[in-house]
Amino acid sequence: MIQHLLRLFLILSIAFCFSCDDDNGEQPVVVVDVLNWSLDGTDFALTQESIEAKMTYTSDANVNHLGIVGTSETGEVLTIYVQELFPGGVGSCLSIERYEAEVIEENCFDNGFLVICDHGGCEYENSEGKKMKSLDVAGGGHVTITSCDDEAKTISGNFNLIMVETGIDDPEELPISGSFENLVYSTN
Repeated sequence: MIQHLLRLFLILSIAFCFSCDDDNGEQPVVVVDVLNWSLDGTDFALTQESIEAKMTYTSDANVNHLGIVGTSETGEVLTIYVQELFPGGVGSCLSIERYEAEVIEENCFDNGFLVICDHGGCEYENSEGKKMKSLDVAGGGHVTITSCDDEAKTISGNFNLIMVETGIDDPEELPISGSFENLVYSTN
């Protein structure tokens, strides 16, 4: 019994030591920078090297726009976007909330030549050039921002949307879902 307790103490001591500050006084950081999605029975997982994330703020329209573009090794391209009218996040961050795909009129601002709305969605193109987009109607899904770090310029979230092929009549509706973790984004 005492041997088991000593082993447990030794294991915990070693684990604690690895979590301690290093010589520079900084905590070691483990960053998972990945974009995952599943569409029509196919799963994709991309790392930061094949993902571009950009946060753009337009002052004259007072809107934040996040665009994430992930390209798989086989040529599939997924673009996720979130638009926040009158941003409430800190610095370049979006607010931590759910952005519906449905364009709701009271969440829009019309400045005479351009209508800007709070919403989230995505577009997809497979390696054969088939293009799809998310539905912007009731029940079309959402993009949720779960964390945003203005200092580190990282963002995390998940999405669950209904996709339809573009350019055809009466397209089949397909669900797409996924997540993004600690993606490093650039700003304008």
